[in-house]
Amino acid sequence: MTRLRFQTLAQSSTRLIALWALAFGITSAALAQSAGNLPFTYSGRITEATGAPKEGPVAIVASFWNTENDGTRLGDPIEFATVDLVQGVFSLNFSFTGTQAQDIFRDGSDPVYIEIAVGDKKYPRQRFSYIPLAMRVPVDGKSLAFDTTNGHIGIKGTKDASPGTVLTRDSNGSVKWDTLNASSLVAKTQADGAPGDNQVLTYKSGKWVAASLPATTTGNYLSDLTGDVVASGPGTGTATLAAVALPGTATKVTYDAKGRVTSGTTLSASDVTAALGFTPLSAVSIATGAGLTGGPITGSGTISLANTTVTAGSYTRANITVDAQGRLTAAQSAPAIVDADIAAGAAISQSKISGLATSLAGKENAITAGTTSDYFRGDKTWHPLTTASVPESGTAVYYSDARARASLSATAPIAYSIISGSISISQASGTSIGYLSSSDWTSFNSKQSALGFSPVNKAGDTMSGALNLGSQKIVNLASPTVATDAATKAYADTT
Repeated sequence: MTRLRFQTLAQSSTRLIALWALAFGITSAALAQSAGNLPFTYSGRITEATGAPKEGPVAIVASFWNTENDGTRLGDPIEFATVDLVQGVFSLNFSFTGTQAQDIFRDGSDPVYIEIAVGDKKYPRQRFSYIPLAMRVPVDGKSLAFDTTNGHIGIKGTKDASPGTVLTRDSNGSVKWDTLNASSLVAKTQADGAPGDNQVLTYKSGKWVAASLPATTTGNYLSDLTGDVVASGPGTGTATLAAVALPGTATKVTYDAKGRVTSGTTLSASDVTAALGFTPLSAVSIATGAGLTGGPITGSGTISLANTTVTAGSYTRANITVDAQGRLTAAQSAPAIVDADIAAGAAISQSKISGLATSLAGKENAITAGTTSDYFRGDKTWHPLTTASVPESGTAVYYSDARARASLSATAPIAYSIISGSISISQASGTSIGYLSSSDWTSFNSKQSALGFSPVNKAGDTMSGALNLGSQKIVNLASPTVATDAATKAYADTT
């Protein structure tokens, strides 16, 4: 019975073909598959159960999914009624619309799997992956650049904006985020000329331009100030605060709602008591407790930690004893650390282990597990093990029923069919070799076992040696007719 088997091309090349077509376009024949303007090509290979390529044409239905198994279908299935096969290899030419591409590939950050169905047979889904060409678009290297760490495209120079920054461009055409300041802010006059001294930015005729302040006709802007701030003028007047108190120094002041000091006096003892909320003690005596020295203090003095028996100095991996007051009461250097001193769960920095970083750098990274049908290729990646990966050569060929049957033969009485692969033997007869039936075996098994000598034929025979009767008699003899015949006793007695 013929069975269909589906094989995709090597995984990396399949993805390369598909994504290359998406990025760079295909022929006009491919565009005729649908009315979209985003071309896309996908290829695979279908073989018979023997490994021979499937003959075409065939009908294929392609659909896209978000997971390798089950999951949600992305967009509508696409049918190809007649697909030609070349040595079992097919090529499906899509031409997506913008809506189809969005429904299937979305923003490109989530996985997409394609499922191929031939007739009522659905084959394992294949995942699309990025390739180097799809991860780069031309940039000028001045305004935009790729991040060498994560591969993302962004603004060259300072990539992160901070509050108050704006995009600026320098004389080389490079773009960056920058903070506006006097050196970077450039404005021209309304006549598109260079700004002059003492000019300011002003909005005129629908745009911001550099211009001088308008001239005053009388006085100046400070001449009419009154109240808390007064000014003299016109001319080059000066604005000053209005006087509200006598100048001087005070330890206690009064200020108004505008923050101006309106009066000042000397601070009294009652003021201090009121500010503290309690009356300070007139005399104190501070005693020293355990582990301290220097008390009692009634006026001024210094309290310090009392000395212990520990000798001042440096200790290596010190073993220490601490009292209730937190003082070191004993200390001694400890021997070098051994393996037993380190807990199994200790988080030790790799930099603390001599030679570890160099040793790890020479090791291979952990190998991600493949499937039971994958093999680990020389480029350290997993790939499906198919006849495309390991081609036949000379006598090293793949197994098939036809090849196995053709390699066998039989010698009579055994018969062998190279077509069906069946082995048989016919029943033996008087003229042909074969197998014994159960009845033949029963008859054969009932025969006399081998005697080990030639028996005497009772119908008549000739002896080739002496016949020893072992003291036994010969009875029922016929009467002799010649001199050499044996005779009975009765015959001898009567003659």
